[in-house]
Amino acid sequence: MVRVCAAKKRFDVADTAWGPGFVLCAVTARCFTGGISWRSVLVTVMIALWAIRLAVHIGLRSLKKSEDARYRNWREKRAPHENLRTFF
Repeated sequence: MVRVCAAKKRFDVADTAWGPGFVLCAVTARCFTGGISWRSVLVTVMIALWAIRLAVHIGLRSLKKSEDARYRNWREKRAPHENLRTFF
């Protein structure tokens, strides 16, 4: 993720990754629990739909505006090695 943020020179790209992160958590939990029931599949699908909607919403919103001031200030405070410092 740090590489994507560095390439785009915007740290708010990470906000868009929250949605797919929830999908990853839901699928991982689904894989490590015993048995498959229609309820567990339904919950996983509902989480995936919500997470995709979240990622699309935040991604489209961030395309229309400049980087959030909080992220810009964060990057400026960590200069000149902001990418390395953000990684850690």
